[in-house]
Amino acid sequence: LLLSPYHCSSYELTIKEIPYYLEVEKKFKKLSENLSIQIIGSYNPEKIECQENEFFDHMHPKESCMIKIINQIN
Repeated sequence: LLLSPYHCSSYELTIKEIPYYLEVEKKFKKLSENLSIQIIGSYNPEKIECQENEFFDHMHPKESCMIKIINQIN
């Protein structure tokens, strides 16, 4: 299961305005543990180390950011 990060400023605004997204990610992680499914990525771009210039817009990461995520696959 892949969680695609939001652009840095978009992520900050999203968790400020809709903090439920933090809980959604936690629920995905718990579900993945229960079902033995690997999760790669995060909604939080800092966890992936994606920089602001690695996004097309506030929602869509560029190839360089996606490579960082894909490199997490075991």
